[in-house]
Amino acid sequence: MLIEFNGGALNPEEIIRLLSFSGLLERIVREAIRIKAGAAEARSRGITVTDQELQKFADDYRFSRGLQDAEETMAFLKKSGLTMDGFEELCESFLLVGKLQESIVTDQDVEDYFFSHLGQFDAAMVSRILVRSESLAQEILMQAKEDGADFHLLAARHSVERNTANHGGYAGMVSRADFPLGFSTRVFSASAGEILGPEPVDDQFLLLLVESVRKAELNLEIKTLIREILFEDWISLKNHEIRISSRET
Repeated sequence: MLIEFNGGALNPEEIIRLLSFSGLLERIVREAIRIKAGAAEARSRGITVTDQELQKFADDYRFSRGLQDAEETMAFLKKSGLTMDGFEELCESFLLVGKLQESIVTDQDVEDYFFSHLGQFDAAMVSRILVRSESLAQEILMQAKEDGADFHLLAARHSVERNTANHGGYAGMVSRADFPLGFSTRVFSASAGEILGPEPVDDQFLLLLVESVRKAELNLEIKTLIREILFEDWISLKNHEIRISSRET
């Protein structure tokens, strides 16, 4: 397969070298191993996929890619270097891995993991202000706490973190893992509307407005995430050694 673009072309070996250099290769390889090894394990356990399941998965995939008809689908497969048989084989593999996950990870496994890692699934909605000097951070903090200045307007005016500053400092939902241990404890113990900081961050200073804190709840989203975590651990144990070799042609 050759990928062509305006400035030239890339062959598979060049792509692999670039991915390896950027640190992305191992993640991609592990995902490929997850699918191939998982599908093989599912078949060895007698797990099968029905024609109806395969058709639905293929239709859902085509819909997600915006492929409206057979002509668009064939053009997409050709561009991707896939045949129809290859496409169906991949659909089957993904379905088999999903069924294998269901058989490997039980509901009890999910509950046990959840209650052993409660803090991991807490979430907080926060807004941020990041500035280069502690004195400026203290001044902003005083304006917000003592003068009642709007934190979001201060973020838009002062924060050097432009991706959040452009949205009034809003950074969305975060987890405990997004902060150093000591600071995460303060974040998840805070009351809604509390401003924390200044906290040193890579020679800069962070002010954090805790908009709300959501304690861990074993809902469908968390169950799905835990199943993925436990299944990834299982796959990694079975295929812990990865060897990447290059062969001269």
